[in-house]
Amino acid sequence: MAQQRHYPVLLEWGPQGARRAAERRDAVFIIDVLSFSTASVTACSYYGRVFVASNETEFQVLQQQSSYRFQTFNLFHFVYNSGLRRHVHGAEDRELDDQDAFVMPRNIGSLCTKIAAHAYAAAIVNAKACADLIVDFIQQDIDHIGGVTLLMCGDFYPAIAHPYFTPDYVFFVEDQLGAGAILSYLPDNISLTADGLAAKAVFESARGDLKNWIFKAIGPRADKEQECLEHSISLDLYDFVSFLSEGCYWDTPDVVLDRVAKERSL
Repeated sequence: MAQQRHYPVLLEWGPQGARRAAERRDAVFIIDVLSFSTASVTACSYYGRVFVASNETEFQVLQQQSSYRFQTFNLFHFVYNSGLRRHVHGAEDRELDDQDAFVMPRNIGSLCTKIAAHAYAAAIVNAKACADLIVDFIQQDIDHIGGVTLLMCGDFYPAIAHPYFTPDYVFFVEDQLGAGAILSYLPDNISLTADGLAAKAVFESARGDLKNWIFKAIGPRADKEQECLEHSISLDLYDFVSFLSEGCYWDTPDVVLDRVAKERSL
């Protein structure tokens, strides 16, 4: 698999990068630090499973084909509502139970997830866990995986009406920082591309004062939901990598295999 390439870990941006990674059959680590990937990992730390819908049609299908009560959420809900242990939408106020399920809002992260053949939620909050998994991929001979791609999501230009069909994106430095955090944990014998070395250097230059660095780097966006921002740059807050299976992000391989087996037996 990846060891057959001179550079086993490649960096890409946005949906077009996700398509290229899918064509290579890569394991794709989706990096959307201030939104999708951090929220997915955080949600999985509480509930173990997060559904993904890349558009309104997919969300409606989820609702029609499942008995779950679906709640849409974002990172703000988890940081400000103690892990979203209570229903926080609308007028209803009740304890959550096993019939509640969470679905990520439709955004660039969910779109890239749906494009990628093998998707994993990666961020600063689980950087070392991602690096450890990448090393496992590189060392093992896994036929269905071509290599590893760190996919930095960025964002779409607001003026584009149909972003699914365009290669354009907005560069988000925090996603480059997330890639650099993961790369900083890889052993020195793994060769990095030029953009990989650049991302690693950016992270290592910021690591000693990550909070102030990111607040200055992202400018006006730092003024919104500061607690969410601080949560997003908490290095190695979680020790697992959420991965996509059966249309959901799950917390660990053992959990997904056990739950899928049980649901298929019903």
